[in-house]
Amino acid sequence: MIVFSELQMQGDKHVQVNGGLLNIINATFTNQNIEVFCDSRHEIELLNFINSSVKLHFNTFNYTGASELKKRATFSKTLRESLLAFRIFLFAKKKKAELVIFASAFPFTSVIINFFSWLFQQKTIICLHGDIGVLKLKNNKLTTNIFRIAIKLFFICKPSNVILLFYGKTIETNLFRIYPNFRKDKIISIDHPYNYNFTHNIISNENDKLIIANIGTGIINKNSQFLFQLANLLKKQVEGDCVEFLQIGNISKEVLAFSNPYVKIINKSVFLPIEDFELNLLRAHYFIYFFTPNSLYDLCPSGTFFDAIKYSRPIIAIRNPFFEYYFNKLGNIGYLCDSITDIFVIINNILNKKLSEYQIQVDNLLKAKEILSIENISLSFQEQYFNDEI
Repeated sequence: MIVFSELQMQGDKHVQVNGGLLNIINATFTNQNIEVFCDSRHEIELLNFINSSVKLHFNTFNYTGASELKKRATFSKTLRESLLAFRIFLFAKKKKAELVIFASAFPFTSVIINFFSWLFQQKTIICLHGDIGVLKLKNNKLTTNIFRIAIKLFFICKPSNVILLFYGKTIETNLFRIYPNFRKDKIISIDHPYNYNFTHNIISNENDKLIIANIGTGIINKNSQFLFQLANLLKKQVEGDCVEFLQIGNISKEVLAFSNPYVKIINKSVFLPIEDFELNLLRAHYFIYFFTPNSLYDLCPSGTFFDAIKYSRPIIAIRNPFFEYYFNKLGNIGYLCDSITDIFVIINNILNKKLSEYQIQVDNLLKAKEILSIENISLSFQEQYFNDEI
């Protein structure tokens, strides 16, 4: 038996990656039953991303996600998740489960999971997401420092029966480069599972107006304010109706302070229905990213990067280890730049027809869906999991 649990990301959060991971687990442990612990809303959403052949038994708890979003709920959130984790380990012990998987772990809860894994001597996988990006945040707020301490304690005190699963080899490499004292044994690194099912028409780069979109929530940690700076540099081209910049996704007050007439903000503070979101995405020729090196995104996989693959939209991005890894793996899928000035030059060259690689980039993004398919990620997971050292 395999036990799969999601205690932290409730409702519709992480359903694509969790659905993909369950498909991988099913392909790996073909003769094992899978018991899933999650909230009742997550179960409903999750079923949309799981292969019909996957047989699961759900053990659900009440949805509490909305009440746990504020920092003052940290203690109650940790207590709730810790009690659920204890229940899960008791269940796994009774059923003699081969493996317990935590699809994500709140930093404070992860320390408790370490202890329970050691106490019950239970083989455990803990999947690492954006929480560890706190280690790269450049602020000294008390709450940030407390989170850092919890995450460092988790890595330093990891018992030998806990396996860490990273969504990206570059994230693993960067983490242990920065913190060489962390335990480096029992590691699995796979590409981020994602649902690429989507049928659409590719917009040709021969259109009169070039459309460039920044997608996802606009926040300072993503340098989303750079979009407005870039658009200001190209304001003559915007006013001449040669290029249009879109911000598709709600936007923080800090970034909104940088707004100007040269960027069209699709939604400022509310989430778009998926149909409207996709309709706006499909208007764009390129998706643009401003994740600089030595920042949060050195240790945090970008879900919006995989949207570029899903919708076959070439990328214009600031160069960082994450993007360099995937550009090397997938080929010419866009342009990596070292600065906003470089991006300005690239866009001008596209407008002046000095670059003619668009269809090559689209074709490579179409091929990327196969390279990063659940089937291929499953093979990578299996190769590492069944390694003698794991």
